Amino acid sequence: MLEEDAKSDGANRADRIRPTPPRLEDLPDILHIAHISALFQISRTQAYEYARRGQLPVQVIKCGRRIFLSKAALVLALQQDETGQSPEGKS
Repeated sequence: MLEEDAKSDGANRADRIRPTPPRLEDLPDILHIAHISALFQISRTQAYEYARRGQLPVQVIKCGRRIFLSKAALVLALQQDETGQSPEGKS
């Protein structure tokens, strides 16, 4: 009986839909890596890895082992990406 419960639980997990990401406007001015993972719908581990590699669209702010990003910088980078310009202003 436990095996059946485990199998059905696994099937239910596969069928679950990811929650809607938070609205950027509703988040604080300084974003933690957990906010970034929710916004981009990636795992926290992936978000930390992207930050470590410099692959996030904005510069990260490190405080010890914690990583933060500026919401204003992220909004600017996303707006520039929509217009086809890179964050450096080059096309």
